[in-house]
Amino acid sequence: MAQLQGQISAYLEDKLLDHILGTASYTMPTDVYLALYEDDPTDADTGTEVTAGGYARQVATFAAASGGAAVTDADVEFGRFTEGVTVTHWGARDADVAGNLLLRGPLVDDSTLGAADSQFDVTKSGNLVTYTWDGTGTDPAITATNPKPGDVVLVDGDNFSAANNGRFTVVTAGVNYFTVENEDGVAEDNKTLGATGSITRLTPVSLSLPNKSKLTIEAGDMTVRLD
Repeated sequence: MAQLQGQISAYLEDKLLDHILGTASYTMPTDVYLALYEDDPTDADTGTEVTAGGYARQVATFAAASGGAAVTDADVEFGRFTEGVTVTHWGARDADVAGNLLLRGPLVDDSTLGAADSQFDVTKSGNLVTYTWDGTGTDPAITATNPKPGDVVLVDGDNFSAANNGRFTVVTAGVNYFTVENEDGVAEDNKTLGATGSITRLTPVSLSLPNKSKLTIEAGDMTVRLD
């Protein structure tokens, strides 16, 4: 099953800033409704929401946020659909009909690059940071298409500088290396991922659902981040 990874919308960013700065108060919705889209809803809330028979927005609940991310704590089920449908994105809204877009993101498949003993050198040029496997430890099988430009990588190396960990979009990649934009990154050598460290590639996917099917987003498969 594809996972859901996303960030807050421009609408919610403005409301939260107003609330925090005292410009205007904002009342959070009682429920957050998960919606499915056939394309990117965008910050302007212009996407095409699924309209197939049997479809309706569903309430999504989250565990307490930690480390700048919140994860769903219960399954969310859609369908049965009475016709085929293709889903590429999701949005979280403040009403079961119409309302405002709060969160959005693509459906993604995730895969791991490397293992605990995979060792990397990190170099920086301007705002670009490059992670290169130096041949030590498990081969992460990085190529020009794994990860490919446009993919998101979640870098969380136990032994990496905190400035080199985070959620980044890949700019370019090649054999044994990938490059991201990270103005805060720093150069460092001979850094293994470590026992609990990881680099995760998130690749956007399109999900085709046939007539009479259901779609279940399992607890933990939807993550929202502030970074």
